[in-house]
Amino acid sequence: MAEFFRVQKTSNYTVVDNQCIRDKRLSYKARMLLILMLSVRDDFQITKRWLVQNSEKDGRDSVESGLIELQKCGYLKVTRQRNSKGQLSDALYTIYELPVEEDNGENTPEQPEPENPSQAPEPEKPALEKPAQENPHYRNTNIRNTIPPISPTGEGEPATAPLKPDEILFAEFWEVYPARNGRKNGKADAKKVWARLKITSKLYDKIMCGLYAYLRSDEVVRGYAMDAARWLRNRRWEDEVVETPPPVPADPILPGERLEDYVW
Repeated sequence: MAEFFRVQKTSNYTVVDNQCIRDKRLSYKARMLLILMLSVRDDFQITKRWLVQNSEKDGRDSVESGLIELQKCGYLKVTRQRNSKGQLSDALYTIYELPVEEDNGENTPEQPEPENPSQAPEPEKPALEKPAQENPHYRNTNIRNTIPPISPTGEGEPATAPLKPDEILFAEFWEVYPARNGRKNGKADAKKVWARLKITSKLYDKIMCGLYAYLRSDEVVRGYAMDAARWLRNRRWEDEVVETPPPVPADPILPGERLEDYVW
């Protein structure tokens, strides 16, 4: 039995769907984090520092573990943004009041097949016009163009090709991945495994979410981080990492005191 003392709300209140409050997959900490983020206005810039500052009990690691829960359950998506120079800047937090399930292709409409495949009309081929040549009497068909492109500065240096999106995502992954005894090895092998995974935005979020949890594991804390290629090949981001709590220091006995003074 319980008694409730409610107040009549006319201002300074938040309306939230009960589904996210009663989601048993979430801890109480993750539920309150979600409610806190849903209570601000839509144009408010949410940052991890702001979330930590709003609690006198939870630190950075506690808030980060709650955010990881929300990401795994589909309530939160974190996108790393870049500034005009291509450098990583503040993260963009997308909060969902109801969880967003991953699209596995079940809702993709199927294309109708013709009753008789032999009678199916062939797609029309657009006619391509031949571009006019400046010098129609000379055609170079044997010599390859080996001159590198000129940089926009005009100094004659080869222009650097822009990174592909997949290479940018791998660079962010490699930057966060922990070193083993102070060294990072096997970048080329990890990049090959990364390419075979066919990274999508949803898979990238899952990998980074699992990587941040792996950083707090006892294996990494003791300096025995696994090679990145093996970590990716074994899909270790799907593991449930058990964090080892730090030992609680015993209260020291000050000079001039006796052990019997502490026995009740």
